[in-house]
Parts: sequence; C-alpha cells; structure tokens
Amino acid sequence: MKINLPKALEANGGSVGIKIDFSFTSPDYGSDRMGVLETKNGRIFTLAQWYPRMCVYDDVSGWNTLPYLGAGEFYLEYGTFDVNITAPASHLVVCSGALLNPSEVYTAEQQNRLKKAESK
Repeated sequence: MKINLPKALEANGGSVGIKIDFSFTSPDYGSDRMGVLETKNGRIFTLAQWYPRMCVYDDVSGWNTLPYLGAGEFYLEYGTFDVNITAPASHLVVCSGALLNPSEVYTAEQQNRLKKAESK
C-alpha cells in the first residue's frame, strides 16, 4: 500500500499519524511461519509477519518497498508495538514481548508460577 501525503514530511523529526483498521484471518496453508496445524489435541495457529509494516527509508537506497513474500525477513526498523490478542479462554497464546496484564489472563496458580520463574 502506498499513501500519498498532502505535503512533504519535514526532515529531522517530522511526523505523520496514520490509522489503519486491520483484521487478519489465518490461512489454513501459509508459508514458513504461517498457517494452521491439525493435531490430535486440536488446532495450532502459527502467525508471523501478519501486520502492516512501514517501509524502511535508508540513506543508501531510499525507500525499500519490496513486499514480504514469506521466504525471509522484512527489512525493517525496530520499534515498539501495542498488540491486543483476544482469544477464547481455552486457548493458549504464546508470543514474544512483555505481558502487561497477567492478572487478567492468568489464574492465581499460573501467576505464582510466573513469579517463581522470574525469580530464577
């Protein structure tokens, strides 16, 4: 996707706010780290590189607008992302990052186990 800005973005700290309403349905058959695996214990959903990303601008090549095609990694800037995951209580969710609401999503026993693991 390309967005034409109404005016040039100022250098050295200029910013623009962009809001994108986005949803995603995991495909049954994806590539590499994407898709649904059927097991005797239920379905495992694997998701990676599933969200919209800004292109990188570097001082060698300018804007890198090559799409992610599954056989590698994005050329990207590192950043901070706010991610909200809504899943049924019977599901296990595993991901990277920092869990911000353990008291809302873990049982008392799970919270105690987490505290014990963090102290080692």
